[in-house]
Amino acid sequence: MKRFVDTNIFVYSLFPIDLPKLHRCKKLFSQAQAGEIDLWTTEWVISELVWVLVRYKLTIPECKQVVMSILTTEGLEVKNREWILEVLEMRDKIDDFIDAVHLVNAKRESVIEIYSFDKGFDQASGFVRREP
Repeated sequence: MKRFVDTNIFVYSLFPIDLPKLHRCKKLFSQAQAGEIDLWTTEWVISELVWVLVRYKLTIPECKQVVMSILTTEGLEVKNREWILEVLEMRDKIDDFIDAVHLVNAKRESVIEIYSFDKGFDQASGFVRREP
């Protein structure tokens, strides 16, 4: 039986906000790695986690490292793992993670024109930003 892992479990396992929770979260992931339980999470949790990591002032490479360690955690299945990897690759080309999400989704739908006043989209090649 799979068990869902919410964003706060990752946050408590990464930061010493509350030491008892940190230890319990680390134990949970150890149990998954030992094959005692099956954990499952979604791309939305990973997106929310990246938002938290940015708020904690982690750099882009540090955020990528955290996400990659999550994606390779034994006993943890991440829904749409390939999509997350594609977003991380796009994130190297654009400053904002959520904008990278939008661009990956647009790319998958063969959309190349983006209507936005956000000039950050200009950083991504293969897309044309237009203003209405």
